[in-house]
Amino acid sequence: MKNKFLQTAVVGLIMLASSANAGIIASTDFDDRTVAGDTASTLDWILDGLSSPGDLSADYNLFDTTDSADKFAVDRNLSNEGDWIVNIALNVLSLNNISLSSLTLDAYIFNNSGNFQGQQRNLDIAISLFDSSNTLLKEFTLLDDIYANNGAFTNPNGHNVSVDLEGYSLLASNDYILRLTGSGEGNGNNAGFDNLVINGDLTSVPEPTSLAIFALGIMGLAARRLKKQS
Repeated sequence: MKNKFLQTAVVGLIMLASSANAGIIASTDFDDRTVAGDTASTLDWILDGLSSPGDLSADYNLFDTTDSADKFAVDRNLSNEGDWIVNIALNVLSLNNISLSSLTLDAYIFNNSGNFQGQQRNLDIAISLFDSSNTLLKEFTLLDDIYANNGAFTNPNGHNVSVDLEGYSLLASNDYILRLTGSGEGNGNNAGFDNLVINGDLTSVPEPTSLAIFALGIMGLAARRLKKQS
């Protein structure tokens, strides 16, 4: 009987300490975004367990053309000018731990004028995670060999691509940076993306006072049971 009571108490503590919730932790469709230089603003974020990443900036200017409207498109020719990077702030709220599951986006390739590229080009996007001091924590699988021709993608998944974030854990009250690095081949290869979605599993972390009150209650009940049994 005593063992059963203790088991019940332990289960209660575990249930109080953690409750899982899987789904979208951050997403934006870039609709009605505004562009100034290298920054996209007025982003409508859907969030769970994170504070808002706010504006998104690349390390080079963004296109603001008809074809790049409502998208994040970097004015950087990957073939002869080099890679670009975009950092997304993942600032975890105090009462949640997060297990990252996947990142999905719609990839696009533009020519040097910011219009859809009319010739087939190659795009790779690397995904990596850093802590708040910019120390590399994890590199994930490269989104590899995304081909586009006049806005139509020839890879099996179309222009919607996904990467496995391998259940990597983000701890409550900690700040992280998820970095996207674009690279590619072929002249006039300026890449961008839309419909960015980061998925994960949330585990709630109760306030210390809640755990303390629950633990004191369990200890009180245990003391009464022991007293009755003696």
